[in-house]
Amino acid sequence: MDNVIFSPSGNVSIQISEDRMSAWMTIHKSGKVLDENEILELIKTTGICYGQEDAFAWMAEHGFDKDYEKPFPIAICKPSESRTHLNYHFDVEHSYTSDKDWTWDDVRNWKYIIKDSILADLSVNLFDEGGSIYNVLGELISNPAERVDLNSFIGQNVYLDKDSNSIFASITGYPYVDDNGKINVIDKLEFNQDIVDIRLPINLAASLKVNGSVIRARLSVLKDLTVSGDIRNSEVYIEGSLEVNGDIADCLPPGLTVLNDTQFRSISNSLISCRGQLSFSSEVTGSHLIADKGIIGSPDFSSVAGSHLQTSGIIEISSAGSNDGLQTELEVTISPFLKQRITQLTREQIKLKAEPDYNADKIQLAEDALQELEHELSEDLKKYLVMENKDSQYVKVHNSLFKGVYIRVLKRSFSIKHNQGFAEFYAEE
Repeated sequence: MDNVIFSPSGNVSIQISEDRMSAWMTIHKSGKVLDENEILELIKTTGICYGQEDAFAWMAEHGFDKDYEKPFPIAICKPSESRTHLNYHFDVEHSYTSDKDWTWDDVRNWKYIIKDSILADLSVNLFDEGGSIYNVLGELISNPAERVDLNSFIGQNVYLDKDSNSIFASITGYPYVDDNGKINVIDKLEFNQDIVDIRLPINLAASLKVNGSVIRARLSVLKDLTVSGDIRNSEVYIEGSLEVNGDIADCLPPGLTVLNDTQFRSISNSLISCRGQLSFSSEVTGSHLIADKGIIGSPDFSSVAGSHLQTSGIIEISSAGSNDGLQTELEVTISPFLKQRITQLTREQIKLKAEPDYNADKIQLAEDALQELEHELSEDLKKYLVMENKDSQYVKVHNSLFKGVYIRVLKRSFSIKHNQGFAEFYAEE
Protein backbone atom coordinates (compact mmCIF):
# COMPACT_ATOMS: atom_id res chain seq x y z
CA MET A 1 0.00 0.00 0.00
CA ASP A 2 1.28 3.45 -0.92
CA ASN A 3 2.21 5.78 1.89
CA VAL A 4 0.57 9.29 1.82
CA ILE A 5 1.88 12.09 4.00
CA PHE A 6 0.20 15.53 4.33
CA SER A 7 1.67 18.85 5.34
CA PRO A 8 0.34 20.35 8.62
CA SER A 9 -1.94 22.76 6.68
CA GLY A 10 -3.20 20.07 4.32
CA ASN A 11 -2.13 22.15 1.33
CA VAL A 12 0.32 19.51 0.08
CA SER A 13 0.60 15.73 0.21
CA ILE A 14 3.28 13.31 -0.92
CA GLN A 15 2.52 9.74 -1.92
CA ILE A 16 5.41 7.25 -1.79
CA SER A 17 4.90 4.07 -3.81
CA GLU A 18 4.91 0.73 -2.01
CA ASP A 19 8.23 -0.29 -3.58
CA ARG A 20 9.67 3.16 -2.63
CA MET A 21 10.85 3.70 -6.19
CA SER A 22 8.76 6.85 -6.84
CA ALA A 23 7.19 9.75 -4.96
CA TRP A 24 4.28 11.93 -6.18
CA MET A 25 3.20 15.33 -4.88
CA THR A 26 -0.33 16.75 -4.98
CA ILE A 27 -1.23 20.43 -4.45
CA HIS A 28 -4.67 20.55 -2.86
CA LYS A 29 -7.31 23.28 -3.17
CA SER A 30 -7.59 23.97 0.56
CA GLY A 31 -8.10 27.70 0.30
CA LYS A 32 -5.09 28.24 2.49
CA VAL A 33 -1.92 30.08 1.55
CA LEU A 34 0.71 27.76 0.06
CA ASP A 35 4.21 28.44 1.33
CA GLU A 36 7.35 27.15 -0.43
CA ASN A 37 8.94 26.33 2.90
CA GLU A 38 5.96 24.09 3.67
CA ILE A 39 6.72 22.05 0.55
CA LEU A 40 10.43 21.79 1.40
CA GLU A 41 9.65 20.83 4.98
CA LEU A 42 7.28 18.06 3.83
CA ILE A 43 9.92 16.66 1.45
CA LYS A 44 12.40 16.71 4.33
CA THR A 45 9.91 14.98 6.61
CA THR A 46 9.30 12.15 4.14
CA GLY A 47 13.05 11.58 3.76
CA ILE A 48 13.04 11.80 -0.04
CA CYS A 49 16.61 12.35 -1.23
CA TYR A 50 17.07 10.49 -4.54
CA GLY A 51 15.46 10.56 -7.96
CA GLN A 52 14.54 14.25 -8.31
CA GLU A 53 16.40 14.74 -11.58
CA ASP A 54 14.80 11.66 -13.12
CA ALA A 55 11.39 12.98 -12.07
CA PHE A 56 12.00 16.33 -13.81
CA ALA A 57 13.22 14.50 -16.91
CA TRP A 58 10.13 12.28 -16.91
CA MET A 59 7.78 15.30 -16.78
CA ALA A 60 9.68 17.03 -19.58
CA GLU A 61 9.60 13.90 -21.72
CA HIS A 62 5.86 13.43 -21.24
CA GLY A 63 4.92 17.13 -21.46
CA PHE A 64 3.38 16.86 -18.00
CA ASP A 65 1.62 19.98 -16.65
CA LYS A 66 1.19 20.59 -12.95
CA ASP A 67 -2.31 21.35 -11.71
CA TYR A 68 -4.30 21.27 -8.51
CA GLU A 69 -5.36 17.82 -7.33
CA LYS A 70 -3.20 16.27 -10.03
CA PRO A 71 -0.27 14.18 -8.66
CA PHE A 72 3.09 14.85 -10.31
CA PRO A 73 6.40 13.06 -9.69
CA ILE A 74 9.03 14.63 -7.50
CA ALA A 75 11.30 11.57 -7.36
CA ILE A 76 11.67 8.52 -9.63
CA CYS A 77 14.24 5.76 -9.26
CA LYS A 78 14.53 3.07 -11.92
CA PRO A 79 16.41 -0.06 -10.83
CA SER A 80 19.28 -1.29 -12.97
CA GLU A 81 18.47 -4.10 -15.38
CA SER A 82 20.53 -7.27 -15.95
CA ARG A 83 22.72 -6.51 -13.02
CA THR A 84 23.38 -10.13 -12.11
CA HIS A 85 25.05 -12.85 -14.17
CA LEU A 86 26.94 -16.06 -13.52
CA ASN A 87 30.65 -15.41 -13.51
CA TYR A 88 32.67 -18.46 -14.61
CA HIS A 89 36.18 -18.99 -13.28
CA PHE A 90 37.17 -21.28 -16.15
CA ASP A 91 37.26 -21.00 -19.94
CA VAL A 92 33.82 -22.25 -20.97
CA GLU A 93 34.56 -21.89 -24.68
CA HIS A 94 37.66 -24.10 -24.59
CA SER A 95 36.44 -26.80 -22.23
CA TYR A 96 35.36 -30.42 -22.42
CA THR A 97 32.10 -31.03 -24.30
CA SER A 98 29.95 -34.03 -23.47
CA ASP A 99 27.94 -33.97 -26.69
CA LYS A 100 30.70 -34.49 -29.27
CA ASP A 101 33.90 -36.44 -29.84
CA TRP A 102 37.03 -34.63 -28.69
CA THR A 103 40.50 -34.63 -30.20
CA TRP A 104 43.96 -34.35 -28.68
CA ASP A 105 44.15 -30.79 -29.99
CA ASP A 106 41.05 -30.10 -27.90
CA VAL A 107 42.69 -31.65 -24.84
CA ARG A 108 45.67 -29.33 -25.11
CA ASN A 109 43.30 -26.36 -24.79
CA TRP A 110 41.53 -27.70 -21.71
CA LYS A 111 42.51 -26.33 -18.33
CA TYR A 112 42.01 -28.58 -15.35
CA ILE A 113 41.10 -27.41 -11.88
CA ILE A 114 42.11 -28.71 -8.47
CA LYS A 115 39.59 -30.09 -5.98
CA ASP A 116 37.86 -27.30 -3.99
CA SER A 117 38.73 -24.65 -6.60
CA ILE A 118 36.04 -22.07 -7.33
CA LEU A 119 34.19 -22.62 -10.60
CA ALA A 120 31.56 -19.87 -10.65
CA ASP A 121 29.90 -17.17 -8.59
CA LEU A 122 27.37 -14.41 -9.12
CA SER A 123 28.70 -11.18 -10.53
CA VAL A 124 26.59 -8.17 -9.57
CA ASN A 125 27.11 -4.82 -11.26
CA LEU A 126 25.22 -2.28 -9.16
CA PHE A 127 26.31 0.63 -11.34
CA ASP A 128 24.82 -0.28 -14.72
CA GLU A 129 24.20 2.79 -16.86
CA GLY A 130 20.63 4.11 -16.69
CA GLY A 131 19.73 2.55 -13.36
CA SER A 132 19.86 3.35 -9.68
CA ILE A 133 21.14 1.33 -6.74
CA TYR A 134 18.94 3.36 -4.31
CA ASN A 135 15.23 4.04 -3.88
CA VAL A 136 13.77 7.54 -3.36
CA LEU A 137 14.50 7.32 0.37
CA GLY A 138 18.19 6.61 -0.24
CA GLU A 139 17.92 2.97 0.76
CA LEU A 140 20.09 0.46 -1.07
CA ILE A 141 17.97 -1.73 -3.33
CA SER A 142 18.14 -5.36 -2.29
CA ASN A 143 20.87 -7.35 -4.05
CA PRO A 144 19.31 -9.30 -6.92
CA ALA A 145 21.92 -12.02 -6.37
CA GLU A 146 19.96 -13.05 -3.30
CA ARG A 147 17.08 -14.04 -5.57
CA VAL A 148 19.15 -16.25 -7.91
CA ASP A 149 19.10 -19.96 -7.07
CA LEU A 150 22.57 -21.32 -7.76
CA ASN A 151 21.30 -24.85 -7.13
CA SER A 152 19.95 -24.78 -10.67
CA PHE A 153 23.56 -24.71 -11.94
CA ILE A 154 24.80 -27.67 -9.87
CA GLY A 155 25.83 -30.69 -11.96
CA GLN A 156 28.16 -33.62 -11.31
CA ASN A 157 31.20 -33.38 -9.00
CA VAL A 158 30.54 -29.80 -7.88
CA TYR A 159 29.03 -28.28 -4.75
CA LEU A 160 27.48 -25.01 -3.62
CA ASP A 161 28.99 -23.02 -0.77
CA LYS A 162 26.08 -20.98 0.58
CA ASP A 163 28.26 -18.66 2.67
CA SER A 164 30.15 -17.35 -0.35
CA ASN A 165 27.30 -18.03 -2.81
CA SER A 166 29.80 -19.79 -5.08
CA ILE A 167 30.17 -23.13 -6.85
CA PHE A 168 33.28 -25.25 -6.20
CA ALA A 169 34.78 -28.46 -7.63
CA SER A 170 34.50 -31.57 -5.43
CA ILE A 171 37.21 -33.39 -7.45
CA THR A 172 40.25 -32.57 -9.57
CA GLY A 173 39.38 -32.68 -13.26
CA TYR A 174 38.01 -30.73 -16.22
CA PRO A 175 35.10 -28.31 -15.71
CA TYR A 176 32.42 -27.83 -18.35
CA VAL A 177 28.83 -26.62 -18.85
CA ASP A 178 26.37 -29.18 -20.19
CA ASP A 179 23.40 -28.63 -22.50
CA ASN A 180 21.18 -27.84 -19.50
CA GLY A 181 23.46 -25.07 -18.31
CA LYS A 182 24.72 -27.05 -15.34
CA ILE A 183 28.37 -26.92 -14.27
CA ASN A 184 30.15 -30.28 -14.05
CA VAL A 185 33.65 -31.64 -13.50
CA ILE A 186 34.78 -34.80 -15.27
CA ASP A 187 37.77 -36.93 -14.25
CA LYS A 188 37.14 -40.04 -16.37
CA LEU A 189 37.72 -39.92 -20.13
CA GLU A 190 37.29 -42.60 -22.77
CA PHE A 191 38.95 -42.69 -26.20
CA ASN A 192 37.48 -45.15 -28.69
CA GLN A 193 40.41 -45.64 -31.05
CA ASP A 194 44.18 -46.07 -31.08
CA ILE A 195 46.42 -43.26 -29.87
CA VAL A 196 49.05 -43.13 -32.61
CA ASP A 197 51.98 -40.83 -33.45
CA ILE A 198 51.37 -38.23 -30.74
CA ARG A 199 54.76 -36.54 -30.43
CA LEU A 200 53.75 -33.47 -28.48
CA PRO A 201 53.13 -34.53 -24.86
CA ILE A 202 49.54 -35.13 -23.82
CA ASN A 203 48.86 -34.21 -20.19
CA LEU A 204 45.57 -35.44 -18.74
CA ALA A 205 44.17 -34.50 -15.33
CA ALA A 206 41.82 -37.45 -15.45
CA SER A 207 41.64 -41.21 -15.71
CA LEU A 208 41.81 -42.45 -19.29
CA LYS A 209 40.36 -45.58 -20.84
CA VAL A 210 41.73 -46.31 -24.32
CA ASN A 211 39.65 -48.73 -26.37
CA GLY A 212 42.60 -49.48 -28.58
CA SER A 213 46.41 -49.30 -28.40
CA VAL A 214 48.94 -46.58 -27.55
CA ILE A 215 51.61 -46.44 -30.24
CA ARG A 216 54.44 -43.91 -30.58
CA ALA A 217 52.91 -41.50 -28.10
CA ARG A 218 53.98 -39.35 -25.16
CA LEU A 219 51.32 -39.45 -22.52
CA SER A 220 50.99 -38.20 -18.94
CA VAL A 221 47.93 -39.19 -16.88
CA LEU A 222 47.18 -37.73 -13.46
CA LYS A 223 45.01 -40.70 -12.48
CA ASP A 224 44.53 -44.25 -13.87
CA LEU A 225 45.22 -45.48 -17.40
CA THR A 226 43.47 -48.53 -18.90
CA VAL A 227 44.43 -49.76 -22.37
CA SER A 228 42.45 -52.53 -24.08
CA GLY A 229 45.24 -53.18 -26.59
CA ASP A 230 49.03 -52.71 -26.42
CA ILE A 231 51.46 -49.96 -25.48
CA ARG A 232 54.31 -49.77 -27.98
CA ASN A 233 57.25 -47.45 -28.53
CA SER A 234 55.80 -44.87 -26.13
CA GLU A 235 56.71 -42.75 -23.13
CA VAL A 236 54.04 -42.84 -20.41
CA TYR A 237 53.82 -41.27 -16.95
CA ILE A 238 50.90 -42.28 -14.72
CA GLU A 239 50.15 -41.03 -11.21
CA GLY A 240 47.49 -43.69 -10.71
CA SER A 241 47.45 -47.36 -11.78
CA LEU A 242 48.13 -48.89 -15.19
CA GLU A 243 46.19 -51.79 -16.69
CA VAL A 244 47.13 -53.07 -20.14
CA ASN A 245 45.06 -55.95 -21.48
CA GLY A 246 47.63 -56.58 -24.19
CA ASP A 247 51.42 -56.28 -24.33
CA ILE A 248 54.05 -53.62 -23.68
CA ALA A 249 56.85 -53.44 -26.24
CA ASP A 250 59.78 -51.22 -27.27
CA CYS A 251 59.19 -48.59 -24.59
CA LEU A 252 62.81 -47.59 -24.12
CA PRO A 253 64.04 -45.24 -21.33
CA PRO A 254 62.44 -43.29 -19.81
CA GLY A 255 59.79 -45.88 -20.66
CA LEU A 256 56.76 -46.21 -18.40
CA THR A 257 56.56 -44.66 -14.92
CA VAL A 258 53.62 -45.65 -12.71
CA LEU A 259 53.03 -44.33 -9.19
CA ASN A 260 50.59 -47.08 -8.24
CA ASP A 261 50.04 -50.68 -9.39
CA THR A 262 50.69 -52.09 -12.86
CA GLN A 263 49.17 -55.02 -14.72
CA PHE A 264 49.81 -56.34 -18.25
CA ARG A 265 50.12 -59.55 -20.26
CA SER A 266 53.69 -59.49 -21.65
CA ILE A 267 56.53 -57.01 -21.97
CA SER A 268 59.57 -56.88 -24.27
CA ASN A 269 62.47 -54.46 -24.82
CA SER A 270 61.06 -51.95 -22.34
CA LEU A 271 61.67 -50.14 -19.06
CA ILE A 272 58.88 -49.86 -16.52
CA SER A 273 59.19 -48.24 -13.08
CA CYS A 274 56.33 -48.89 -10.69
CA ARG A 275 55.86 -47.54 -7.15
CA GLY A 276 53.23 -50.16 -6.37
CA GLN A 277 52.92 -53.85 -7.28
CA LEU A 278 53.51 -55.17 -10.79
CA SER A 279 51.72 -58.26 -12.08
CA PHE A 280 51.79 -60.03 -15.45
CA SER A 281 50.46 -63.24 -16.95
CA SER A 282 52.85 -64.22 -19.73
CA GLU A 283 56.41 -63.25 -20.76
CA VAL A 284 59.09 -60.74 -19.79
CA THR A 285 61.93 -60.54 -22.35
CA GLY A 286 64.73 -58.02 -22.80
CA SER A 287 63.26 -55.64 -20.25
CA HIS A 288 63.98 -53.88 -16.97
CA LEU A 289 61.12 -54.09 -14.46
CA ILE A 290 61.11 -52.10 -11.23
CA ALA A 291 58.29 -52.38 -8.70
CA ASP A 292 58.64 -51.39 -5.05
CA LYS A 293 55.82 -53.55 -3.70
CA GLY A 294 56.47 -56.78 -5.53
CA ILE A 295 56.55 -58.44 -8.94
CA ILE A 296 54.04 -61.23 -9.38
CA GLY A 297 53.73 -63.42 -12.45
CA SER A 298 51.25 -66.18 -13.16
CA PRO A 299 52.45 -69.21 -11.13
CA ASP A 300 51.85 -71.51 -14.13
CA PHE A 301 52.58 -69.49 -17.26
CA SER A 302 54.84 -66.51 -16.49
CA SER A 303 58.45 -66.48 -17.71
CA VAL A 304 61.35 -64.06 -17.37
CA ALA A 305 64.37 -64.22 -19.68
CA GLY A 306 67.09 -61.75 -20.66
CA SER A 307 65.66 -59.24 -18.20
CA HIS A 308 66.36 -57.52 -14.90
CA LEU A 309 63.64 -57.48 -12.19
CA GLN A 310 63.99 -55.29 -9.08
CA THR A 311 61.67 -54.92 -6.10
CA SER A 312 61.55 -54.06 -2.41
CA GLY A 313 59.01 -56.80 -1.84
CA ILE A 314 58.81 -60.26 -3.39
CA ILE A 315 59.31 -61.83 -6.80
CA GLU A 316 57.11 -64.78 -7.68
CA ILE A 317 57.17 -66.23 -11.19
CA SER A 318 56.80 -69.57 -12.96
CA SER A 319 60.05 -69.62 -14.96
CA ALA A 320 63.36 -67.69 -14.85
CA GLY A 321 66.10 -67.82 -17.49
CA SER A 322 66.29 -69.87 -20.67
CA ASN A 323 68.18 -72.72 -22.34
CA ASP A 324 69.94 -70.06 -24.43
CA GLY A 325 71.55 -68.64 -21.31
CA LEU A 326 70.09 -65.12 -21.69
CA GLN A 327 71.31 -62.91 -18.86
CA THR A 328 68.52 -62.82 -16.29
CA GLU A 329 68.64 -61.07 -12.90
CA LEU A 330 66.06 -61.22 -10.10
CA GLU A 331 66.81 -58.73 -7.35
CA VAL A 332 65.25 -57.78 -4.04
CA THR A 333 66.74 -54.48 -2.88
CA ILE A 334 65.86 -51.27 -1.05
CA SER A 335 63.64 -48.73 -2.81
CA PRO A 336 64.55 -49.48 -6.44
CA PHE A 337 61.81 -47.15 -7.70
CA LEU A 338 63.24 -44.15 -5.84
CA LYS A 339 66.77 -44.98 -6.99
CA GLN A 340 65.61 -45.19 -10.59
CA ARG A 341 63.70 -41.89 -10.37
CA ILE A 342 66.72 -40.14 -8.82
CA THR A 343 68.94 -41.42 -11.64
CA GLN A 344 66.41 -40.40 -14.26
CA LEU A 345 65.85 -36.90 -12.86
CA THR A 346 69.59 -36.35 -12.46
CA ARG A 347 70.10 -37.10 -16.16
CA GLU A 348 67.26 -34.77 -17.11
CA GLN A 349 68.70 -32.03 -14.91
CA ILE A 350 72.11 -32.35 -16.59
CA LYS A 351 70.46 -31.86 -19.99
CA LEU A 352 68.53 -28.83 -18.73
CA LYS A 353 71.68 -27.23 -17.33
CA ALA A 354 73.13 -27.19 -20.85
CA GLU A 355 70.87 -24.11 -21.35
CA PRO A 356 70.56 -22.72 -17.80
CA ASP A 357 68.97 -19.38 -18.70
CA TYR A 358 66.28 -20.90 -20.90
CA ASN A 359 65.50 -23.74 -18.45
CA ALA A 360 65.83 -21.95 -15.11
CA ASP A 361 62.31 -22.82 -13.88
CA LYS A 362 62.57 -26.46 -14.98
CA ILE A 363 65.97 -26.81 -13.33
CA GLN A 364 64.54 -25.57 -10.04
CA LEU A 365 61.57 -27.95 -10.27
CA ALA A 366 63.93 -30.84 -10.93
CA GLU A 367 66.09 -29.82 -7.97
CA ASP A 368 63.08 -29.70 -5.66
CA ALA A 369 61.89 -33.10 -6.88
CA LEU A 370 65.35 -34.62 -6.37
CA GLN A 371 65.52 -33.34 -2.80
CA GLU A 372 62.12 -34.86 -2.05
CA LEU A 373 63.11 -38.22 -3.57
CA GLU A 374 66.41 -38.28 -1.68
CA HIS A 375 64.56 -37.57 1.57
CA GLU A 376 62.16 -40.46 0.88
CA LEU A 377 65.07 -42.77 0.11
CA SER A 378 66.77 -41.81 3.37
CA GLU A 379 63.58 -42.64 5.28
CA ASP A 380 63.29 -46.01 3.54
CA LEU A 381 66.88 -46.86 4.50
CA LYS A 382 66.11 -46.08 8.15
CA LYS A 383 63.08 -48.37 8.05
CA TYR A 384 65.16 -51.17 6.56
CA LEU A 385 67.78 -50.92 9.29
CA VAL A 386 65.20 -51.45 12.04
CA MET A 387 63.21 -54.11 10.17
CA GLU A 388 63.34 -57.36 12.13
CA ASN A 389 61.63 -59.84 9.80
CA LYS A 390 63.25 -59.89 6.38
CA ASP A 391 61.53 -63.14 5.40
CA SER A 392 58.82 -60.99 3.84
CA GLN A 393 61.30 -60.26 1.05
CA TYR A 394 62.14 -63.21 -1.17
CA VAL A 395 62.32 -64.67 -4.68
CA LYS A 396 60.23 -67.70 -5.57
CA VAL A 397 60.35 -69.61 -8.87
CA HIS A 398 57.50 -72.12 -9.10
CA ASN A 399 58.47 -74.36 -12.05
CA SER A 400 61.71 -73.79 -14.01
CA LEU A 401 64.92 -72.05 -12.91
CA PHE A 402 67.63 -72.17 -15.59
CA LYS A 403 71.39 -72.19 -15.31
CA GLY A 404 73.02 -68.75 -15.39
CA VAL A 405 70.26 -66.83 -13.61
CA TYR A 406 71.59 -64.38 -11.02
CA ILE A 407 69.48 -63.82 -7.88
CA ARG A 408 70.05 -61.32 -5.13
CA VAL A 409 67.96 -60.88 -1.98
CA LEU A 410 69.24 -57.86 -0.05
CA LYS A 411 72.80 -58.85 1.01
CA ARG A 412 72.67 -62.45 -0.23
CA SER A 413 73.35 -63.40 -3.83
CA PHE A 414 72.94 -66.65 -5.74
CA SER A 415 74.33 -67.74 -9.13
CA ILE A 416 72.38 -70.70 -10.47
CA LYS A 417 74.78 -73.43 -11.60
CA HIS A 418 72.32 -75.92 -13.05
CA ASN A 419 68.73 -76.17 -14.20
CA GLN A 420 66.22 -76.91 -11.48
CA GLY A 421 62.54 -76.81 -10.65
CA PHE A 422 60.87 -75.08 -7.70
CA ALA A 423 63.21 -72.80 -5.72
CA GLU A 424 62.99 -70.14 -2.97
CA PHE A 425 65.56 -67.56 -1.91
CA TYR A 426 65.49 -65.44 1.26
CA ALA A 427 67.65 -62.68 2.75
CA GLU A 428 68.73 -64.84 5.66
CA GLU A 429 69.53 -68.52 6.18
